[in-house]
Amino acid sequence: EQMRLVASIAHLNSVANFRRKGRDDLGADVLVDALAALQRCDTAESFGGSTELLRAARILATDVVESFQALRLYLREVYRCLERVDPHLCNNAGLVARLVDWEESWEVGTRYV
Repeated sequence: EQMRLVASIAHLNSVANFRRKGRDDLGADVLVDALAALQRCDTAESFGGSTELLRAARILATDVVESFQALRLYLREVYRCLERVDPHLCNNAGLVARLVDWEESWEVGTRYV
């Protein structure tokens, strides 16, 4: 289910995100890797580990997860009022802002998480 949602978000990004590249090739593996990185950070910190590397990994992974959660929440909210969604998706400022954040976070996550 989560994989299908990520694929749908990537497609939505390709048609609505005019402020960035509109990439549709960012897959669910980015989210899976970010969640795994957060678990590794939690485990390392529970054993007393607290390095700059752990902090950086946590920040990057959290950005990926939070951008996904923000889009999920937005989609839930607009589901209740679809009549107010502009059919020209790039005209929906809230959607575009979240897609920009999603794409930026996931591009960084792809490379560094």
